Amino acid sequence: MTAIAPARTSHVLTELNLCATARQAGWSNPNILRPDELLCGVMQLPLAGYHIPVRMLVNLGEDVAPLLARLHEDIQQSVALEEFVLMVDFTPEAVRAYRASFQRVTTKRITVGAPRDFVVWLRARLGALAGLPATSFVRRLTERLLLVNAAPEPMERRPLVGDYKGSKIQDSFDYGRDGVQAVETLLACAHVREGGVVTNVEKDPNYQREGVDLLVEVEPGSEAIKGDVKAERYDKNLSLEDKSRLYQAKPKGPGPENNKKDGKLGWLHTSKMNVLCTLFGPTGELFVIDFEELKAWALANEKRLEHKEGGAKGQSYKSLVWLAPANLLLTELTGIVRIRISDWLPTLYAGQFEDRTNIKSNLLRRTLCPQPRLVLPA
Repeated sequence: MTAIAPARTSHVLTELNLCATARQAGWSNPNILRPDELLCGVMQLPLAGYHIPVRMLVNLGEDVAPLLARLHEDIQQSVALEEFVLMVDFTPEAVRAYRASFQRVTTKRITVGAPRDFVVWLRARLGALAGLPATSFVRRLTERLLLVNAAPEPMERRPLVGDYKGSKIQDSFDYGRDGVQAVETLLACAHVREGGVVTNVEKDPNYQREGVDLLVEVEPGSEAIKGDVKAERYDKNLSLEDKSRLYQAKPKGPGPENNKKDGKLGWLHTSKMNVLCTLFGPTGELFVIDFEELKAWALANEKRLEHKEGGAKGQSYKSLVWLAPANLLLTELTGIVRIRISDWLPTLYAGQFEDRTNIKSNLLRRTLCPQPRLVLPA
């Protein structure tokens, strides 16, 4: 006995148009399964190198209890850590009952729902990444975070790089170094256990000239994504450096006009990074942004941004920065996601950040949120 008759299945697949629905929700290259590949399997959804099977049951008015039981057993024996069971033409009560039958399964994430539930789940599962193409640097860098909930939190932070003791701006260096460590720890948590590589190049002069702190190979042999980390002491604006070395500390003449310099182009114009990672130090909010999109946007919107001169305490020069409000960037950029470090590394960063935000409530949807961690066998 089967609850999936070939003719009915073909009709339902055509009617639901699962692949098109998945693509519209942001999933790239969903794969249709052959009838003999997986019990009740109709599709696989690729996610960061893995696949989430979609199983479909169609209620034909027969006794489907034997198949429901068989499918339940097959799912528990499957190697997949996550699956979706799509129940077509079942009553809401039947869907809820079958969903409840998986509640005690803690080593896998099984979602059960009707077609309408499936459409909602498709977009919710990708969260803030739903609107980003698969080729996006931001999506490639962060998509594996959607899998990290299947593994335990790391036991320790990545090591700090560099010793700035005795520097006139040691406090600024240390603050920035702590920011790099937080971002590096988060990315390593996502990529290293999956075969990726996260390399800190803070002390490499060649990469420092390019304005790059981290190299991330999302999979073995892939071209590294170049990221730069900026740690902000405030939590409303991102500072975009337009000019550097604008003023010298030691005047070369009697008047202040002789002290002024044209400065050099700042990192907004010169950096070779692919992704900007700006961390708000007080709140632990991380903004991961496609740098080329940000740069083009900033140049086109310069007059809308506040221009401000500033520098680190003890620094021999100042910089001219453009202040880009985080709310504005979340509204107008496509390649941007917000991440709360304490959401993903709650033990390592317990009590370090203030539990508040200046982000508008309607923009919090741009936040990449973890799902409950699975309880994996030892």
